[in-house]
Amino acid sequence: MKFSLLTILALFFMNSPLVADNLDALHRQLRENPPPVPVVSGDISVHEALATLRADGTWADLDYTDGTSYRIYPTSAHLRRANLIMDSAAGAEPAERERRRRAAHQALSVWLRLDPQTNQNWFQSIGVPQWVGRLLLEFSDEVTPAEKKIALSILRRCVSADGELIYSGQPATGQNLQWQAALQIVGACLERDAARVEHHVRRIEREMQITTAEGIQVDLSFHQHGSQLYSGGYGQSFIGDAARLAVQTGGTRFALKPESVELLTRFLLDGQQAMLRGRRWDFTAIGREIARENRDASPLAGAADHLASLGGPRSDELRSFARRLRGEESPEGAPAGFRVFWRSDFVSQTRPAFHFAVRITSTRMGGSESGNGENESGTYLGDGATTLMRTGDEYHGVFPLWDWRRIPGVTNAYQPDVPLPFHDWNQGFASDSAYAPGSSFAGGAGDGRDGLAAMTLDRLGVHAAKAWFFQGDTVVCLGAGIRAVDPAAPLATTLEQCWARGEVTRGDTWARHNGVTYHQLGDGILHADTTRRTGTWRTLDRLQGSTRTVEGDVFTAWIEHVAAPAAYAYRIDIGEAGAAPHVLANTENIQAVASAAGDLVQMVFRAPGEMRLPDGLSICADQPCFVQLRRPVGATSWTLTAGNPTHRVGDVRITLAIASDSKTTTFSFPDSPLAGQPQTRTLARP
Repeated sequence: MKFSLLTILALFFMNSPLVADNLDALHRQLRENPPPVPVVSGDISVHEALATLRADGTWADLDYTDGTSYRIYPTSAHLRRANLIMDSAAGAEPAERERRRRAAHQALSVWLRLDPQTNQNWFQSIGVPQWVGRLLLEFSDEVTPAEKKIALSILRRCVSADGELIYSGQPATGQNLQWQAALQIVGACLERDAARVEHHVRRIEREMQITTAEGIQVDLSFHQHGSQLYSGGYGQSFIGDAARLAVQTGGTRFALKPESVELLTRFLLDGQQAMLRGRRWDFTAIGREIARENRDASPLAGAADHLASLGGPRSDELRSFARRLRGEESPEGAPAGFRVFWRSDFVSQTRPAFHFAVRITSTRMGGSESGNGENESGTYLGDGATTLMRTGDEYHGVFPLWDWRRIPGVTNAYQPDVPLPFHDWNQGFASDSAYAPGSSFAGGAGDGRDGLAAMTLDRLGVHAAKAWFFQGDTVVCLGAGIRAVDPAAPLATTLEQCWARGEVTRGDTWARHNGVTYHQLGDGILHADTTRRTGTWRTLDRLQGSTRTVEGDVFTAWIEHVAAPAAYAYRIDIGEAGAAPHVLANTENIQAVASAAGDLVQMVFRAPGEMRLPDGLSICADQPCFVQLRRPVGATSWTLTAGNPTHRVGDVRITLAIASDSKTTTFSFPDSPLAGQPQTRTLARP
């Protein structure tokens, strides 16, 4: 048999001491940096798990024969307990350490002998294999050949006959793919197969790139389950596992490329960091995980630590971010600025005193999914939901007490006796769904300091032109053309619903709570109250949520609409805001706000139109667009920002005119995925 020189060299290299050293280093680093084991509400402690482990290596409270499950797989608690026992051994005295290792090893051996199966796909192809793999890395020299064979076959459950990674009968994508490929890295390392390790590391690395499918978007948001924002949830798992892989493979021939590490760093610091306050996620960025108790962003600290340990140019930023996530530094130190995530119809304003964000939907982008019994009340989470956090704890744990028809920022028909539409998986945003958004007009624009967002709400029988204008520590919120298909439907716009903190003070057209003042500027009836409520997480997560009673005081403010068509205008002052901005227009076609000094003007054009300012300056747009004009007093140059809410490809012309002088600026918007990206120009004042 003849071999080519390339084949001979490859065979030599794959069997060389250098490869063995790389595999040994990888094995060690996989053991030292394992994925975390989830702690499930209601499960027993490590101490209890050790005390109740029977002589045969099983637990009496688990049914090892029942693999049927809609979402949860209770028997998997066996592997979670085994892993937690193993992890606890590291800090124990020598004799106790050995006892705990023996207990964990015995539990692994029993699982491999029984090899329980489940029809719950995530547990069958990801969860159980991941927890088996963690144990196998620790006990690889102690398991029998038969046990190792079974364990490796469990790790390969997600691999098709032709070598593809499969999830729910389809090729795996995004975070699901990363989980499954990581399992193959563990298996290949234990089988000393360097080529297979290399293949799956690079397969994961291909997910570490900008995409229009599931994964990291060009604006550094994250999509999973179709066009759905999941920068928290799946995105949090993605960055955690990817950053861990960077450390696990570091210093070996399997190491991630520098450009992959650089993208992960940007995704974490410039993407996810803008969607949280302290250690708390913006509740609109975590999908159906809003229904999970104690869900927060603190696991991102581990990802930041891992990336910082690689010594890149932004290591100091990563370490500072990790300290804020652990509560060791104040959230006031977070990078300030206005961000538009145009791929996800999400905008955020971060300032030392607060985080304020708006989550909107369009024909391009859906709201927050329901599924597996979770988030079945989250019907309106994408319909202009707003989040205002100062400490980060304003909403943490409040969701069992929420009135889910009063989500902050949302305009909807308030009908408590009518069941909320059930959004199972993609029903809330599939184009052929009765629940899908009906308008493509959505997005935001800004210059990195201030900005605006807007949407045309056309969903579930309600229509409204909605807009938000961010200026310093103030947000002006406008709505026009509000009407329902059912003329008898009572319409309302919610301003806030959060934990009550201190006294609520009231005037006829304003309410103040927790250092935030809500000023009613338009029509309707302003309501604000604090009520004592009780609830359980089981109402939000009907399969696994705790049945323990949650109780507390909730502050709610809303505007009751009494006219048809209705409109609203309100201003939110966070802390001691300065001079109030002026509302220039609030119609279905044009909504506009100017700062008190007139040096910042922001406009929403839903059709070609003209806006004339009090000082005589005319601003014309020849297409539907967003416009922001910053014109410092006495300056000879201005900055003009344009946004493209319909993601239309082509030119938008903005003309500024005063007296006989005019200047037209043309903004050319490219094809997707950059069509919605705002553009800013500097120009001489007319």
